[in-house]
Amino acid sequence: CVSPPWISQHMASSWTCSCRIANASHVFFCYTLVDTLITFYRKHMTPDYFAHHAVFCFFCILIQYDCFASYLAGWLIIMEISTVFLNGFSFFRNRLGYDHIVVKVFFVLFALTFFFCRLLGTSYIAGYFSYVVYKDDVPFVGIPRWHLYVLCAALTVAVVLQFFWAYTIGKKVVRMLVGSGGGDDGSRRESTGALRESEAKGSGASALRKRLLVES
Repeated sequence: CVSPPWISQHMASSWTCSCRIANASHVFFCYTLVDTLITFYRKHMTPDYFAHHAVFCFFCILIQYDCFASYLAGWLIIMEISTVFLNGFSFFRNRLGYDHIVVKVFFVLFALTFFFCRLLGTSYIAGYFSYVVYKDDVPFVGIPRWHLYVLCAALTVAVVLQFFWAYTIGKKVVRMLVGSGGGDDGSRRESTGALRESEAKGSGASALRKRLLVES
C-alpha cells in the first residue's frame, strides 16, 4: 500500500498502517462469512457463535462502508492472537488427551491471550470509542451519527460475549490446573464421538472456535 506523494512522512506512516488494517479486515470478513455458512451447513452453529459472527460481520460492513476507524478495527484484529492457541488446543485435545502437557500449555496460553487481548482489549476499545462518540471529541466528518451509535451498541454486545465466554473458560482453566482435565469422562467421550463423526463427514471444523474480527 503506497501512500500519496502529497502527504507528510508522519501521515504516510499512518496511511500505510490503515491500509494494512483494511486489507486484514477484508480477509477476515471473507473468512467469517464462509465460516458462518460452513458452520450452519455442518449443524455446528450455536447462538453465541452466531451472535459473535453477526456482530463482527456488521462491524466490517459498516466500518468499511464509511472507510474510517482503523484504530478501532486494529484493536479488534489484535484479539485474534488468542485464536492461534485456541486452534492448537482444539486440534490436539482429542488426539493427545486433556491431561497431556501440550494440550494444557495451549489452553493456558489461549486463556491468557483471551484475557488480555479479547476481554481487556475489547472492553478498552469499546469504552474508549463510546467515550469519544459521547464527548464528540473527534470530528467524524461525513459519518452519519447513527452509524456511530450503532457501533457503540454493537461493541457493547461484543464485550458481553467476551465476558460470557470468559466465565466458561475460567471454570475450565481451574478444572485443568487442579488436575481434573478439561472435562469429565462423559464430556470427553461425547467430544471424541463428535470429532469422529465430523471427520467422517469430511469436516475438520471445531464448534469451539470463536473468531473475532474487524475491519478498518
